[in-house]
Amino acid sequence: MGAVILPLMGIYLLLLIVGTAYGWRWAKRRGYSTVKRAFCALGGFLIVYLPLMWDWIPTELAHRYYCKKEAGLWIYKTLDQWKAENPGVYETLVYNKDRPFKVYYDDETGSKSVYFFNERINYSSERKRVFSFLIVKKKIFEIIDSKNNEVLVRYIDFSYNGGSPAIGTGYKIWMSGLNCSNGLVLQNQFFDILNMFEGAKK
Repeated sequence: MGAVILPLMGIYLLLLIVGTAYGWRWAKRRGYSTVKRAFCALGGFLIVYLPLMWDWIPTELAHRYYCKKEAGLWIYKTLDQWKAENPGVYETLVYNKDRPFKVYYDDETGSKSVYFFNERINYSSERKRVFSFLIVKKKIFEIIDSKNNEVLVRYIDFSYNGGSPAIGTGYKIWMSGLNCSNGLVLQNQFFDILNMFEGAKK
C-alpha cells in the first residue's frame, strides 16, 4: 500500500506547487500587483487542494471540538454502590459467555447494539455520525441496569477514519483520528468496570 500511496502523494504535492506557481505567473503576465498575484497563487493552490482535501481541516477541527466538549468517562454508580442498593443480587448473576445481543440499527448513519451481559447488566455500544458531510463519529458505550434502564457508567469518544474503503470512508489515509487524546485510556477503564459487573461465570 505504501509503495503506491507515497508516489501518489508526491505527484499531488507537485501538482500543488505547479498550481500555485501557475496562478502567480498568470497574474504576473497581466501586470497584477503583488497582493493580487498572491491571491491568484492561492486560487491555483485551492483548485488542486479542494477537490481531494476539502474536508481535512473541517474534520480535524470538529474532532478536536467534540473531544473537548463532550468526550469523557462518567461513573454514575460504582459496583459497590449498586451492590448496596441491590443486596444479594450480584452473587446470583451469571455471566453470558456468548454475549447475546440485539442490533437496534445499522445503516449509513451509524449503528447501535445492546449486549446482554447477565440477567441484570446490559452493555450498549452506539456509533453515529456527527455531521452528514463529515466522517466524524460519536461513540457511546454504556453499562445499564436492565431492571430500570438506569445508566451506571457512560463513556463517550469521537473518531474519524478516511482510509477505510471497506466501511465506506474512502482512501484518505492521512485522515485518521481513532480516539480523542485520552480516549484509549478511558475506554480501557470503561471495560475494566464492565468486567467487574459480570457476575459468576458459567
